[in-house]
Amino acid sequence: MSCNAHNHRPGCDCGWGGVFHGLGLGSSASYWVRAESYTVPNARCPRCGASVYFYRSPYGGSVFFDDLGPPWPKHPCTDTGERSIQLGRQVARSASPARFLDGWHPMQCQAIVALQGDGEIAVLHVGEGDAKKQLFARKPNARISADSPMLWRRTGKDKGRYEISTLDLANVGFKEVRFDAYSELQQLLKVIHAEKLGAAIEVFEHRMATLKSELLSIVPSKEFGAKIDVLIHRYHQMVLDHGDPKKLEMIASAALKKCLEREVDILDKARNSLELHSALVEEGAKITNEFSVAGVDLKGVLRGARKRAISTGLSIEAGKALMRASAQQSLAAKSSSAQRNHAKDLLEAFLGELLASNNLGDKGRYLLEGALQKALQKDHSNVDLIKDMLSSLARQFLEDSAKQVVWKQEALRQAQENVRVRVLKNQRKLAEKHRPTTNQKDEVARKLLASQASAVRNPVVKKRTDQPVLSSASRREDTQSASRRHPEPFNSAMADKLGWALALSKNDK
Repeated sequence: MSCNAHNHRPGCDCGWGGVFHGLGLGSSASYWVRAESYTVPNARCPRCGASVYFYRSPYGGSVFFDDLGPPWPKHPCTDTGERSIQLGRQVARSASPARFLDGWHPMQCQAIVALQGDGEIAVLHVGEGDAKKQLFARKPNARISADSPMLWRRTGKDKGRYEISTLDLANVGFKEVRFDAYSELQQLLKVIHAEKLGAAIEVFEHRMATLKSELLSIVPSKEFGAKIDVLIHRYHQMVLDHGDPKKLEMIASAALKKCLEREVDILDKARNSLELHSALVEEGAKITNEFSVAGVDLKGVLRGARKRAISTGLSIEAGKALMRASAQQSLAAKSSSAQRNHAKDLLEAFLGELLASNNLGDKGRYLLEGALQKALQKDHSNVDLIKDMLSSLARQFLEDSAKQVVWKQEALRQAQENVRVRVLKNQRKLAEKHRPTTNQKDEVARKLLASQASAVRNPVVKKRTDQPVLSSASRREDTQSASRRHPEPFNSAMADKLGWALALSKNDK
């Protein structure tokens, strides 16, 4: 293919008329996927004859480069901004291109297609054979093509992340386009999400700053500004944690406005409190002068009433009324206390007389003193009524004491009677326990009779043994005559025992 550039000689093979003129390559894509294409110039400058890289865009336009890769230096002879370069001048080129010094390498890009289902992501098919792989990148805001020269290098410490440099083909300026590509789709999605979140956070922060300035214009206070900063920081952290800036922006705006309302309310209350405090101080001075003749110190009472009025947010008129009512109550309380003390003195004297005239003891004294204290707490104005109550209580106590004495005496007598009855019962039980049975009684009676008969018979037997033996008729006569002449003495003690035994035997029967 012959050169068709303006003023070029026929048969010129500079390449201006076709990028791959005389190189034996069928297409631009098959040319730029070769690594040597980035190190061996493919054309000569038509003006200075220097070895250059010529590129024609499939979308129109062409350009000469001194080197391929960032910063994509255009050859000054053909650059519109460098017309002063003389024809035939050789341009010096560095022995080590910057792309190799900065870690750039040629990329063998076979095709660039959109990701299925997501037109915002571009898929770059790079490499050949076993080295073939896919890279995922966010579609740049420029026109790029796999037919264009393209370089890559690793960026940072992220594995699988690459920086791509190529040309923007949207216009004839052929400006550089740089974008990041990732070996894994998830890496790109995370980056996109993070960038969107970062952009949303920037918008959130900008709106919060604007709202803060608006609120501070209403309430220009450092304390209020600090409160707003705390709220903004809290919701900013929530945005980072949950990642929903729009929703949290609405919530944060509402919270800041509510904070403003509270601050305005606080300021209003503070202003009202200052006005109320000033008015109540003046009212307190007036009240103190009015009640000075009473000899009562009302400073503490008025101070407490003033604090209550301010804390409850009363109006000025209501606060003044509260202070005056508190002063009157204090005076009434002092007067009531004086009356109570006087009544207490009178009643204590009466109580002393009552205790002296009646023998009430400690218990009665404690009873009357307690009744007096209760009566003074309820009503100390009617002294006579309290005296009557104490007298009646003393009489009732004496009557109750007398009744208790009688009851104690009766209880003592009853206890003594119970003791006597128990003693008799115990004695009877003891006698019954030792009383002989019927057989024993008969045996005792038999033995008594036998002993009595033996005692009566023994003297007679002794006489008979001392006298000579007589005939039975003679012995009978002698016995009768002897008995008539000398009767036997009667044993009265034995007779008593015998009689007691016989009587006891009859009673048992």
